[in-house]
Amino acid sequence: MNACALRNIIVGAGIALSALLAGCSSRGLDNLMTGNPSSRHVWQKPGDRISIPFEWHDGHLMIPVRVNGSADLRFAFDTGAAATVVFETERTQSLGLDIEQSIRIGEDAGFQGTLVDIVNDATISLDGIRLTGMTILHVALANSHLFGSLDEAYFDGAIGYDLLRRFVTEIDYVNRTITFSRARESRAFDPPWQTLPIDVSGRVPVITAQLRGEGSSQESVGLILDSGAPFYLYLNPDLTEGVGIPLRHSLMRGKGFYGPIERITGRVAKFSIGRFAFDDQVTYFDRADFKDLPKAIGLIGNGVLRNFDLVLDYSAREVSMRPIAGFDTGSVADRSGINLLPHRSGAYAQSVVAGSPADGVGLRSGDVVTHLDGERIERSSFDALKERLSSDREAVDICWRSAAGEVCERLPLSDRL
Repeated sequence: MNACALRNIIVGAGIALSALLAGCSSRGLDNLMTGNPSSRHVWQKPGDRISIPFEWHDGHLMIPVRVNGSADLRFAFDTGAAATVVFETERTQSLGLDIEQSIRIGEDAGFQGTLVDIVNDATISLDGIRLTGMTILHVALANSHLFGSLDEAYFDGAIGYDLLRRFVTEIDYVNRTITFSRARESRAFDPPWQTLPIDVSGRVPVITAQLRGEGSSQESVGLILDSGAPFYLYLNPDLTEGVGIPLRHSLMRGKGFYGPIERITGRVAKFSIGRFAFDDQVTYFDRADFKDLPKAIGLIGNGVLRNFDLVLDYSAREVSMRPIAGFDTGSVADRSGINLLPHRSGAYAQSVVAGSPADGVGLRSGDVVTHLDGERIERSSFDALKERLSSDREAVDICWRSAAGEVCERLPLSDRL
């Protein structure tokens, strides 16, 4: 492996592109650090707008993307991704990528870090848009902290800034479309639209928000608008002036891009973006994350963003937001104690909270949940079935596969916050 390392680079969920260590310059690294300035795009459809449908899966916006002329791959459209990344999956193993070198990123941010490959001269294609001469990242399965096996690799990559810097981008959560426009918006964003400034100097959109914790005064903070983060809010409480971890909370362990993570789930008393306010918002608190972000101390994820129509204009450094008809300031937390992720055979129990209802019925980390309430968990049903674990029901029927064989139990649900 080349001795170069990057202190930080965004590949999703709020990890920021940062300084290149001395003596580590190369064409690929220079491209990554400067946002692929020499890459080109080709607009392949008539008109000034191209709409791409997305699939909602585990709180992510999955769009069809082709790499080097491949068949359609499943990419997360991730506004928190300052670099395009491809993961090794069954669908990406034959892409024929031009790897320049391998580097380790993120290891000085309180994580193990991840060994990634720098790939040059990639072509990224969507329906009607082609990006050429791209430098991207590739993560081999053996080096991935997100996916432990091909069975767990439920998406193939992530893309954000490489599209957002070129086009005005509208995310329609209700109709599940992302629309790219090559012309500046001419419409007036009158109420109920609200237009707010964003800072995109770090190749991610940072907005100013207001927070207030238990017994603290309100403070202004920078948060990344991150469509690659499925939850509501993510904060490092140590970077705030007074928003501490609430008395009622629960600990969740899992895996992030850089390695194992520990997140405390609790609630923030008040959170607002401009005139839009959310009370008692469920939040992930992580004391190891966001330390190297110069302008943000956390993220706003899809749990909040899905309440809006969003228009991101990087050239104007603005985001326009309009509340949807079903605008909901509430938030719900898991009541089972299982952190479930998609799996080829159903849902993978990434972690089980000690002392939780799931722990009590014998579920363990690594088990594969196959059925909820008698319904098989599949890609198309994953999100709807997982939501039942946060519902106000008293219990659900659950079946899973463990080392001991197939098990079915009645799983009680209880509030933990």
